[in-house]
Amino acid sequence: PDDAYALASRAHVLAQAGRADAAMADFRRLLDAQPEHAHAWFNLGFLLEQQGRLDEAEQAFRRSLELESKLDRAW
Repeated sequence: PDDAYALASRAHVLAQAGRADAAMADFRRLLDAQPEHAHAWFNLGFLLEQQGRLDEAEQAFRRSLELESKLDRAW
């Protein structure tokens, strides 16, 4: 249940289905298990930004860049 690939995959499917809250819950669960997962931080930031939660989104994007500075979309 805490497999990074499975959680990320399900989160993407949920996001595509318009279930942003459920997708964010999966990304947060993934990050609880693997806090160094830069792409999960980026994807969480993307969903937060879509919901207008800009301060939280900025924090998530910054964390993703701390972990992997080549995530150019996070800039």
